[in-house]
Amino acid sequence: MTVRSQFTAFGRAAVICAAPGLLLAALAHADDDPVPACELCPTGSGWELDLSGGFAGVSGDDLFHFGDYTGLDDSGLYFAGNLFARYLGEDARFFRVEGYRLGLDSQAIFAEGGKQGHYAYRVSYQGIPRRFYDTTATPFRRSGDDELNLVSGWVRSPTTQGMTALGTSLEPVDIKRDWAILQLGMAYEVSSQWAFDVNYRQQKRDGQSMSSGAYFFDAAMFASPVVDTTDELEAVVNYSAETWHLSASYWGAFFDNGVSSLTFDNPFSAVSPGADSGRLARAPDNDSHQLRVAGSMILPARTTLVGHASIGRMEQDESFLPYTINSQIATGLLPSQSADAEVETTSVGLRVTSSPMRKLTVEGDFRYNERDNRTAEREFNYVVTDLFNAADSATNIAYDYERSEFRLRGEYRVLSRTKVQAGFDVEEFQRSGQERGTTDTDRLWVQLRTRAIPHLDVDIELYTEDRDGSVYTPIENVATPQNPLMRKYNMADRERDGVKGTVSAYVTERINVGLNAEVNEDDYTDSLVGLQASEYSRYGLEGSYAAASGMSVYGAVYQEDVESTMANSQGFATPDWTSTTDDSFFTGNLGVTFPDIIDRLDFNAQFAITESEGDTANSTNGLASRFPTFESSLQQFQLGLDYQYSDALSVQFKYFYENFDTDDWHLDGVQPATVPNLLSLGASPWDYTAHVVFVGVRYVLDTRGQSGPRIAK
Repeated sequence: MTVRSQFTAFGRAAVICAAPGLLLAALAHADDDPVPACELCPTGSGWELDLSGGFAGVSGDDLFHFGDYTGLDDSGLYFAGNLFARYLGEDARFFRVEGYRLGLDSQAIFAEGGKQGHYAYRVSYQGIPRRFYDTTATPFRRSGDDELNLVSGWVRSPTTQGMTALGTSLEPVDIKRDWAILQLGMAYEVSSQWAFDVNYRQQKRDGQSMSSGAYFFDAAMFASPVVDTTDELEAVVNYSAETWHLSASYWGAFFDNGVSSLTFDNPFSAVSPGADSGRLARAPDNDSHQLRVAGSMILPARTTLVGHASIGRMEQDESFLPYTINSQIATGLLPSQSADAEVETTSVGLRVTSSPMRKLTVEGDFRYNERDNRTAEREFNYVVTDLFNAADSATNIAYDYERSEFRLRGEYRVLSRTKVQAGFDVEEFQRSGQERGTTDTDRLWVQLRTRAIPHLDVDIELYTEDRDGSVYTPIENVATPQNPLMRKYNMADRERDGVKGTVSAYVTERINVGLNAEVNEDDYTDSLVGLQASEYSRYGLEGSYAAASGMSVYGAVYQEDVESTMANSQGFATPDWTSTTDDSFFTGNLGVTFPDIIDRLDFNAQFAITESEGDTANSTNGLASRFPTFESSLQQFQLGLDYQYSDALSVQFKYFYENFDTDDWHLDGVQPATVPNLLSLGASPWDYTAHVVFVGVRYVLDTRGQSGPRIAK
């Protein structure tokens, strides 16, 4: 372990151990410190309870992806419940717990307690189930977490069609991951000026992801294990005075990958001796640290100053793998045992807002971000897919950048119901080790907001943006140089013009209609090769109606289109082919709520639909071609009934329907052996239908003798 690593580990342990101890010591004397009484805290002591729970029956076809984020990935009966409980004591002590989707893999629970104006403690847990594919199958078998082996008796072949043992060797494998997030925190207010806060967060992931390994012209896909943990720690101290506020904080993140490398067998016939297996490095263990100071100040002449400054460091020293796993290939020594990577960051922000006149508000904003990559640049030999030594070496490039942003905004109230806003934004980007050292982006915008016409709100914004910069110089000292005419879209000269607006009409006191739209065009003026132009448009219509009976109806439709054109060259010269991509999205929803539709029965229903379509057309030397159309459709319907049996008890019934259908030519019909030089996992597009029926009860109790809705954080 290096001296720096020892210092980092010692510092982390000291903060983790010392911070809770300081807070606990402070809590022991919390009642001895005079803290002003909370004038806005809820009055009345006692309990609030809101408990609901029941059983959900799930059925349908191909439900695995329906379980993404929900945990309802299979047919059957599930218990699900929600919980809210809060206690307020006469001595300002409090306790609160909230739970959502309890009983499911996606459950979340939060608890907090303490004494208002003195101290608080909190703890929470959240599960996030990710479900991607269950139609996948593989001939690989896991040996621990870092090795994948082919089954005994596997027959290698130059193509997948010759792998005679493939059919009997395929075993289903689910591509999924489960996240578990635990958070702990404590806060303590020493006085009305001083306050401390410490938070700890741990995120664990366990499951499998889709990965691949290459063998020159051949490749194989497999399910690679995911076993990692990220620990985060934040400690904050705040000081508040009458006209200013200051805070200082430390934040650290520590990533630990349980799978540092993955070794896998080669299912194809080895092209050269020893090329029977391959190996990949996985994401390295790494740490990130940041120290931050932030504050605000109220100045004379109705002026407010807000700012922050931070410095950070990211580092990792994971040991390098050897150049190759192939023992038949002679290689030299690595230039170092690890990257010993270190990146330092700096961030500064300052904002001034002033209203020198009642009708005028002016705001200035400055932001600066720097990324200083201090990782040593070294020259590496490398082996091409564990088959042979490359003719050239490669150097890791330590990319740096500095970004400065200046924003000036003004608002003037022309009339009592009309105001005009305008702004000018400047961004300067300086990069090292990339094709363009400097890019400058200027943006000018003007906005009109008015209610001059009764019952009508109008909001219109016009903007124009221009980006240019230093001379574009393609990088040549790399293993695979780019076409010198190529211009990367994020650094190329670009002109952008657009308009967006919203109109809201209050037709009557019960009917509201809104229209909104945005259109912009991008023109990459000096790009012979690369992205040429793009157009974006979005149109929407929203409306609602509220009847005197309490019934309300609402709905919205949106249409969004994105079109882009790209040019490139087969001959590493001037453009000889173009490609146009046209993506279209439609979303709509319609809903109705009707309280007391029959006696004490509340009714609500909603229907939603989302459709997308993507087309790509090509023209190569005047010959037109196109890829198949990509289409997806999502339809949802929800129905809810709530019968108020008594003031405290109600019975709930809910029905949910979801249908998702995809036509994806990337995956449709691609089985493990469909492509001769690709052993795939055979993933199928997401197509499923789900029905969920929920029956449950809800119980509400409030012993404080107060009415009105509870306030949930």
